[in-house]
Amino acid sequence: MIRNGKYFVAPRQSDEDFKQLFARLASAGAGRPVDLHGFPGGPWTPETLADAISSIEANRNGIELRTVQVWFQDNDNGISSENLRWLARIFGCDDAKAASEWQTELSAARSRLAAKRR
Repeated sequence: MIRNGKYFVAPRQSDEDFKQLFARLASAGAGRPVDLHGFPGGPWTPETLADAISSIEANRNGIELRTVQVWFQDNDNGISSENLRWLARIFGCDDAKAASEWQTELSAARSRLAAKRR
């Protein structure tokens, strides 16, 4: 699905933890600009995602590449609330309602990851 010229994947309220959900969305290219045929420009990389988050106008501080790289790694590290909001905006394709839905889904996935760590 395309929303605001970007590849949109709707949240589906799965039982995935943050790492699983993030890996699926990053590999699908959710939130990436689409080409003339409606396909995203490939999967997210730490560099492309860090650039996209840093280019959000409201994000004055940007984000460090190392922070994004940690999300891509197979570890138990989660995501901060602030960065979760930026990621929700990316996956929500600059649509306020979709970003809100993604924030809810990402937050639940983060909680599932935290529960696994205990």
